[in-house]
Amino acid sequence: MFQKLKLTNNVFYQEIIEENFDLRKKSLISYYRGHWQDTKYIDREDKFLLNKLNRNLEIKKNLDSIKNESVMIHIRREKYENKIIGIEYYENALKRLEKKYHNLELNLFTDDESIVEQLSFKESLNSINFPKDENYNTLKTFSKMLNNKHFVIANSTFSYMAALLGAEQDSTVIMPKPWMKNMNYNLSLSSWIEINCKFEL
Repeated sequence: MFQKLKLTNNVFYQEIIEENFDLRKKSLISYYRGHWQDTKYIDREDKFLLNKLNRNLEIKKNLDSIKNESVMIHIRREKYENKIIGIEYYENALKRLEKKYHNLELNLFTDDESIVEQLSFKESLNSINFPKDENYNTLKTFSKMLNNKHFVIANSTFSYMAALLGAEQDSTVIMPKPWMKNMNYNLSLSSWIEINCKFEL
């Protein structure tokens, strides 16, 4: 652990938690501890993130592509004890979308291959994307997520960021409520739709 050293009135190293976060406190090296899941941390940074991500040609291509009524559905289950959302949330989200749009193209992203057989909408899936151990590329998967017009996200910042950066003015984004069991997070945006969910035991 570095000791705090003064450099032109700034701190050389500091450990930052959400409770003591202050933009006025500068340091050469900063260590951020916590989840940091709150819209106040991203309100002014989405354009910065887009500019950085656009340097990746695959991401830029998917962000710029003309999208049909395609839907990204993200189901996260692996290593997510006590945080797994029940399937009913996804079924209700799709019913909501089907009332508003026609000829939806459903693209599933999940880390659990076994869940597919339990989905009532499995026959309607256009594509199923699993992480491949040897060839898995997080950035490539993220860019595929961006190549959708609508988003049904999990309680995961991976799909949250895909929706945040990929959604267009006429997109519909659906997120679970609550985000986590017995925890309060402020992640809902005014244009997004929250659908109640239950957590698996």
